Amino acid sequence: MNTYDSHVYKSGYCELGGGNRAYVECFGNKHAQPMLFLHGGPGSGFSDSHKKLFDPERDNVIFYDQRGAGKSIPFCTISENTTDNLVEDIPRILAYADVDSAYVIGTSWGVALALLFAMRYPKRVSGLFLASVFLATRKESRHFVDGSIASIYPDAWARFIAPVPISARDDMAMWYWQHMTNGIEKEKEMLAKIWTAYDLSISSGVMDQEKIERVLATISYRSLAVLTAHYIVHDFFLPDGYIESNISQVPAVPVTIIHGKEDAVTDSVVALKLHSLIPESDLVLIEAGHGSSVMFNSIREYIAKISA
Repeated sequence: MNTYDSHVYKSGYCELGGGNRAYVECFGNKHAQPMLFLHGGPGSGFSDSHKKLFDPERDNVIFYDQRGAGKSIPFCTISENTTDNLVEDIPRILAYADVDSAYVIGTSWGVALALLFAMRYPKRVSGLFLASVFLATRKESRHFVDGSIASIYPDAWARFIAPVPISARDDMAMWYWQHMTNGIEKEKEMLAKIWTAYDLSISSGVMDQEKIERVLATISYRSLAVLTAHYIVHDFFLPDGYIESNISQVPAVPVTIIHGKEDAVTDSVVALKLHSLIPESDLVLIEAGHGSSVMFNSIREYIAKISA
């Protein structure tokens, strides 16, 4: 048992329908205001590191692995894995945790999911905390795989494109997705590790291969790679600019936006745009990258403020 297990007061599987089950943990002080944590990726799952963002004596947090991610069943599935289904899963997660509404905390892809949920179920959201803003536009999703990051992280980009034939490099996500879902097992495994190593490098700036291997051993890299590619290939199952066009449907609840100025994965321009669309929101811009320790500590600091 690790130090966090003792603070989990409920855990198990939530039925989502169609043979899908989400792994859920309710963590911390069950008498406090409920918070719902929406992880990034898609496909990364939640981990004990995410629990470090919270104080178990003060906070009451619902963690869960989205469809196909982490401990959810079936693992790494792309069947019925769409944005619409992920949004519809959230009320089931809340019902499992026996709460009516929650303060929703989203990071990266979790930001888009949090906003979509708030639009559809406004009465079930008491507040929004949005870190490393991603709004699932074509420009944002393709930025990850179209070579835009090559000038910032040339070594990481070179390793990412190495297995891809030159003729297929105009659509990296499609090539990876096809080979990670249809290739032989050994190839699937190799490509998932390469994809996730690229993600880790540009998110956190980690280039040391030994460190990357240590991190890969602790995360659901297979689901992260496959499901991120799956969502990019399908344009996140949304019309382009959908969230921006429908932002007026977000309820009038407290909204905090926090973003790193040095974020190479999600552009700070998008965070500024979201703030302009929700002018009552609080915007915090910090000198940090997407998955840096500075960003992590800043998120923890501001979560403490909204919990106070």
